[in-house]
Amino acid sequence: KNFFKIRQREIKNVLEVGPGPDAINVEFFLREGYTLDVLDISKTVLEKIKKKFNEEDINFFNQDTINLNINKRYDLIVCLGTFLHIPQHLALIVMNNFYKHLTKGGYLIIDFPIKSKMTLKKALWEGFYALGHKIKSKISMGFYVTCSAYTLEEIEDILKRTGFRLIAREKGIWLLKKF
Repeated sequence: KNFFKIRQREIKNVLEVGPGPDAINVEFFLREGYTLDVLDISKTVLEKIKKKFNEEDINFFNQDTINLNINKRYDLIVCLGTFLHIPQHLALIVMNNFYKHLTKGGYLIIDFPIKSKMTLKKALWEGFYALGHKIKSKISMGFYVTCSAYTLEEIEDILKRTGFRLIAREKGIWLLKKF
């Protein structure tokens, strides 16, 4: 469907938040000709992306989204697969930081982790996931990671409090706009 109606608008610059070492979205934005900045809390991830795209003109920021402070505004911020790592009590701070770093009329593409019924399979996955990150942080291969989830009511409250408007939602991806 026409989820990304934002293509009709001129998007000049993009901030990719938490791209992960595979940097799939980074590759897409570069191929499409966008000016791109990349932000991640992990120096290791940023180094891998720098090596992968060594000839590209990308600005890299090693920051936590909680303390996001870039002297720039973006037409589009993309945060996919990352927001679940924001501790729930800090979600409003991060969303306000995204809002502050968008131009008027700018967009945020984000996937919110939705709370669901706990199953044995889900509990085991979450336990092993958290344990893996804890082990990696102890041997200096990463950092400890939290996993948060939200009800639809909580997400609606976050949007109301931050000023974002929902433009579209499809397959777990939310397109939000700053007015």
